[in-house]
Amino acid sequence: MADNTCMEELEAAIQAINGTLKKFMQAEE
Repeated sequence: MADNTCMEELEAAIQAINGTLKKFMQAEE
C-alpha cells in the first residue's frame, strides 16, 4: 500500500513538470 502523501507529492511534481514543458514548448514556437 503506497503512502498517500507520497503519491500526492509525486502528482504535484508531475503537474509542475508538465506545466514547465508546456511553457517551454510554447516559447519554442
